[in-house]
Amino acid sequence: MQDAITSKSDPVLLLRHDIDFSLEYAVQMAELENELGISSTYFVIPENEFYDPFSDIGKEQIQHMQNLGHEIGLHYDTSKYNPEEYEKDFTKDMQMLSDLIGEQVSSAAQHDPTNSLHLNIENLITNEAYSEKIRSQFAYVSDSSMQWREKTPLDLIEEGKSFQFLSHPIWWFANGETQADKISAIANISPEKCTKAIDNLNRALEKRAELDNKFKKEHG
Repeated sequence: MQDAITSKSDPVLLLRHDIDFSLEYAVQMAELENELGISSTYFVIPENEFYDPFSDIGKEQIQHMQNLGHEIGLHYDTSKYNPEEYEKDFTKDMQMLSDLIGEQVSSAAQHDPTNSLHLNIENLITNEAYSEKIRSQFAYVSDSSMQWREKTPLDLIEEGKSFQFLSHPIWWFANGETQADKISAIANISPEKCTKAIDNLNRALEKRAELDNKFKKEHG
């Protein structure tokens, strides 16, 4: 992320991946990018219901991505923070992840930013994916909920724009054609977790226009 921000090239691609569901698929993407000579930022959620980054296998997978030349960043979920002590909660998450990767985390990205409480943590981290600094420098495109908005990455490439591309490894590497197929393919996922995840994604899609407009009004 920092390399993209400080690059003298024009246009620039800031490539990032939010690991919402599976470290396994993130590793597959990280290995492919490494083969292609690409480095990107992978954002890890410290505490979530789909994978454990602090388990032996979780640590191994994250450190493997790091050794491939990718940045590991913090994917923080403000729904789990105490609004009165959010700086403490954020700093705890950042320090836990920093200890895991053996260096200070310098990039962060909020989980589900259009549908969760915005908390100002920019003074606690070098780079925040939805900060005004980054939004003013890069257009934005995402495969969130496995559905593009009005533009795709190819559209922005053709327009010659610098842009931030958020992709979720599960949509590109899990077997199947639909959200349900791909989430069901996660190793050892329970039917209850699968149903809950799909319902959440569908609700986000139904309210996407409303939530996007709210985010733009609040953040510019």
